[in-house]
Amino acid sequence: MLSRFKLLEYNIKMTNKEKIEYINHNLRKNMPIARNSFILNKTDITPPLTLFKYRKFDKYAFEMLDEDYIYFCPAKELDDPYECSGYLEVKKPTEGYYKKIMEYSMNRMLKKMPWIQEETVNQIKEIFRKSFNKDHIDREKLFLNTPNEFFINHEKRTALNVLENVEARTNEFANSEAIEKFIKTSIQGPDKVGIFALSEENNNRIMWSLYSNKYKGYCIEYDFSGSDYLNILYPVLYLKKYTNNIFKDTIDFNLDLVIEMANPLQRADYSLPLRQYCRKDISWKAQKEWRLIWNPGEKTPAPKIKAIYLGFKVSKRNLSKMKSYAKGKFDLYLMEINANKNKLYFKKIDLN
Repeated sequence: MLSRFKLLEYNIKMTNKEKIEYINHNLRKNMPIARNSFILNKTDITPPLTLFKYRKFDKYAFEMLDEDYIYFCPAKELDDPYECSGYLEVKKPTEGYYKKIMEYSMNRMLKKMPWIQEETVNQIKEIFRKSFNKDHIDREKLFLNTPNEFFINHEKRTALNVLENVEARTNEFANSEAIEKFIKTSIQGPDKVGIFALSEENNNRIMWSLYSNKYKGYCIEYDFSGSDYLNILYPVLYLKKYTNNIFKDTIDFNLDLVIEMANPLQRADYSLPLRQYCRKDISWKAQKEWRLIWNPGEKTPAPKIKAIYLGFKVSKRNLSKMKSYAKGKFDLYLMEINANKNKLYFKKIDLN
């Protein structure tokens, strides 16, 4: 079956919603617990089989070709200083903050149950408001404020169960050692995660200017078809409101898992723990980035090189040297400028 996201002149055009769906599916199929416990939804969303790496001719340019490796840059060294950096709204939850988190948790859980009527949702919220006491739900108030119909009507009883579990789940998130470890790992993300950044396009003028030394460098086309790297390949989400709220992401993910355990038809969002490393401000959108996520500072065998594209300002020395590397290994192209059409073109170099 053909994907609805086909490479057409290196333009994939996936929305953020579709990217999240892809990340979810990719994580699920590679997680034994999720794969074995729940039905894996089919998806026709597929990753690009060809991606591009823009580079300048530095001291590593030919070393990478000689030794056939790619390098995972520590996230803290990426070009965006905010990238992959998570934050906590408060270091220690205080009175009032628990109420905010519980209310947020309740609303998210109710949204995961679309069959519950709006009237019931509003009643639940009112019961919550009347039953809250300082930093916890008062069980006596909860009982007194709950209309009798909630104990005999199945839908309303289900909704009430959501409310009754909010406090326990929220306290569990805040105090669990596993959650603390997750949050600590997220805060250390820029030091603990390595990124190999790629682009959907090979003719992006911004990328050629910024990352290929103003057209003096080159662009590698990697072939990912059948590659094991597809398991760690993820699209970047470009957001107008760019934040990495670790505590919120942690709560969202754990609530989703609770809901999925109760009802497998309500899918947990497995992308949440990874989104910290896949979010960028919308101002970077022109990069059209996908990234491999692995260990920082590590060198791993490179995917198959399909072709290399040289900028139109490439030096004669680098052009000659790249020809010798390409012969019998991959195609080599030289950029040409068409001022009339305002486009970049690539002409295949005869290596014979």
